Amino acid sequence: MRSVGNISRLTWKLFALGILVMALWFVNSPRTATAVGDCLACDTNFGTCRNQCYTNYDQCIINNPETYCASIRNECIYVNCAGTYQDCLQNCTAPPPSGGGGSTCGRQRTQCELSCQQGRAQCVNEGGDNCGQQYLDCVAGCCP
Repeated sequence: MRSVGNISRLTWKLFALGILVMALWFVNSPRTATAVGDCLACDTNFGTCRNQCYTNYDQCIINNPETYCASIRNECIYVNCAGTYQDCLQNCTAPPPSGGGGSTCGRQRTQCELSCQQGRAQCVNEGGDNCGQQYLDCVAGCCP
């Protein structure tokens, strides 16, 4: 009987561990809830993030070698900020057209809108910093 009790305790411990792991995963998972028009907020947040990287660099070179600070700055900009920017832009949407009716336009399904999405991704990959605005301008031309 003693081994059954040990198995039961082990099962409960594994169950509790599983709950804890799932809770930690949920807390640490990025939030991707974006609203219509947040593409511009992506641009703004990227600019703010990048500026903070430069500020940190300016503080770093006071007491550290320039090459060390430059590598930290570059990782900050090209990994941290750019990664967050790309995630943000991937999840943002353009506002629906006024009076769209039953059209598929404004739902990111037309060829024009799909081309705008590809352009948005290309803009980010090329290091652009106003990709959200470019995307919104592009989509605005898709649904007259």
